[in-house]
Amino acid sequence: MKKMGLIVAADSYLPHALKVHEAFQNKNWSISLILCSQNGQITLSKRQLKRFQVAHIEIEDQHLSLDDLKSNTGFLCKYDAVYLGLPAHHARNELRILKGTKTDKPPITISAFPGVLYYIQTYGQWCRAGSDILLFNDRRTFADYAKACKYLFGTTSENAVLFGYPSFANLPANNNGKNLVYVDQNILPKRKTDRKNLFTKIISIGEKNDFEKVVFLARNRPEEKSNHNNATCSHVETIVSEICNEGSSQIGVEVNYGSPQDVLLDCKLCLGINSTVLLYSMFLGIPTAPLKTPGAFGRFGGVRLFQKTRMAMSINELLNGRTVKMPTKEWSDANLLPSTDANKNLLLETVEARIATPLPARCLPNKLGTLMIARFICRAFDILLHYKV
Repeated sequence: MKKMGLIVAADSYLPHALKVHEAFQNKNWSISLILCSQNGQITLSKRQLKRFQVAHIEIEDQHLSLDDLKSNTGFLCKYDAVYLGLPAHHARNELRILKGTKTDKPPITISAFPGVLYYIQTYGQWCRAGSDILLFNDRRTFADYAKACKYLFGTTSENAVLFGYPSFANLPANNNGKNLVYVDQNILPKRKTDRKNLFTKIISIGEKNDFEKVVFLARNRPEEKSNHNNATCSHVETIVSEICNEGSSQIGVEVNYGSPQDVLLDCKLCLGINSTVLLYSMFLGIPTAPLKTPGAFGRFGGVRLFQKTRMAMSINELLNGRTVKMPTKEWSDANLLPSTDANKNLLLETVEARIATPLPARCLPNKLGTLMIARFICRAFDILLHYKV
């Protein structure tokens, strides 16, 4: 029986890891979840694990240390394949270590992006381009990666697999909800003053329209780790409490730490800047407004998927009564892709073919030079390719 290790450093990777688990379970594979530690602490809380219902997966006793990735080499080489649910720079370093190991059969590496991507995405692709298999959630990003490989990385995109968004198939039907839901992403916006200004306007929209309450869907509690941590003073719970204490709100306001699926059951309008939950909401037919934010030199703001669509809008446009635009069928067909049985079977077949066929170890593309140069060039490429929403 072959062995698969699912490495997960943050809760954003758990839905993807669970979908990969579905692809390999009961297929002559033994699968276990590998949690990560940093500064002596596990990066996932028990609440986060419970929220994503991972009780049916065996959890390894040994954790993967993000502080010393080299120490994990022997541990990971006992697996036939590993899923790297790691932030970009950690994924890059782990890939380089595994590819450089002296073992005859380093594990097949599978990398993925946890959800919908903000416009600064090419650097993350470069960091993961050395994976044997790189999973993509939508056709737009899949095509962008091929362009980056051709024009920047000096390599092919043959490791790319179109997998689909992992949680679409598990979404419940919307029951004509009554709430305004804002999906928070911690560092978008980043400054506390910008976050407070945005949250105040969201509550005002709730007051001016026929909503039962305003729900701020939080990514993590202040003490819990996330892919993008913010200071406690900038946490959504802290800021919402300040707003409510400073004035008499005419509508109920709550910060919710539940699952997106449960929150969307009672959602009438969904707002957010950069979250897969926005796509789940659109998939369910809920009016959804992706919010634009200031980008590079003020020329770009928003999420790449919504570029050149009428769906993206500023919070001021929404506050002034602009109507929310639903996605067109063409856009939905290109971007709202569920992870189907066919996708999962393709992944399984691709991994087993790689294991059966001895291939020379591929090195990370290094056409861009050092990390600092790569980050700068990738950022410039993003600005050039995605100039305007």
